[in-house]
Amino acid sequence: MRVFHALDSVVGDASIARKWLGSDNLCLNAKPIEMIRNTEGLVRVVQYLDASPGLA
Repeated sequence: MRVFHALDSVVGDASIARKWLGSDNLCLNAKPIEMIRNTEGLVRVVQYLDASPGLA
């Protein structure tokens, strides 16, 4: 739930959020949707989103 709230506050659009989750991310070196399947990846994605002023 935390990822979706953070992502919504950064991009503000569900379709952009879904696209971002499924896309390769150079900073994370993976697709966020694959990373959030385990605790370590979930934490990394949330930290990335919290530190991002805007992704769109």
